[in-house]
Amino acid sequence: MISFEEAQLRADLRAVAQTYLAWGWRKARWHLLEQPQWDGVALNKKRLLRLWRLEGLTCNPKARKKRRSRSCAGERKRLRAEYPMHVVSFDFHSDTISCGWHIRFFNVVDEFTQTALAIIPRRSFTATDVVAVLEDIIAETGIAPALSI
Repeated sequence: MISFEEAQLRADLRAVAQTYLAWGWRKARWHLLEQPQWDGVALNKKRLLRLWRLEGLTCNPKARKKRRSRSCAGERKRLRAEYPMHVVSFDFHSDTISCGWHIRFFNVVDEFTQTALAIIPRRSFTATDVVAVLEDIIAETGIAPALSI
């Protein structure tokens, strides 16, 4: 048999859960402790959690952020290489060698022929290092109409 106090507590829990959909049992307990009718009454955590579960109450999970599709972001279409040196892409790759040092590789690739124009290993790169490598490649092979990162 359910006592009057327990029935009142269950009703108050349902009311809190309907009012505040995102709240769980902990916040509902805190809210009930603030109410004058529950002042001085021991609202045990385990008891309240048991009643919360018996009532089948849940809180709504946080809504996930929707990712913006690339078409909405204003991103341009990726260029397809139609002839050698049309599109040149560059990228960094990192690795750890046996002694524990981190080493980075700066790779420059012609996308049409899939040949590596440069593979430069270093522990760190600055912007001037990258620009110097790209200038050397331009001096050797000529300017590519498009760069891809």
